[in-house]
Amino acid sequence: MLVFGRKPEGVRDKLRKILDELEKKDPDILGSVTMRSDGLILASAIRSGIDEDLVAAMLGSILNIGSRVSQELKVGELQDIVMKASDGVVAVVPVMKDIVLGAIARSGANLGLLLLEMKRAGEKVREVIRSL
Repeated sequence: MLVFGRKPEGVRDKLRKILDELEKKDPDILGSVTMRSDGLILASAIRSGIDEDLVAAMLGSILNIGSRVSQELKVGELQDIVMKASDGVVAVVPVMKDIVLGAIARSGANLGLLLLEMKRAGEKVREVIRSL
């Protein structure tokens, strides 16, 4: 499981920059987070007024349940989870073992664009983590 080494701030800054770029590429994204699957936040761009620790814990739970469902139903490896609600969208994308990218978007967001940009951001997150 990922634990930051001697210079966690530099890694957090790089991850935060990736999240900021993600939100610029898709203006429907209201907030994003990269985290471990157990809910520990690596970097966050969640807007104020929202408890980012709670968001991370819930996204971790959603991912774990989705992975279990995929395994039990024998439909292959989980690729993403999208939850549409009346006032917004929540998406979770596995980045690598134990690393997750989550986003909150406006209702009516283009889901194809959202997932595409999340997967591209996930590739960048993967590069940063692998460089540790």
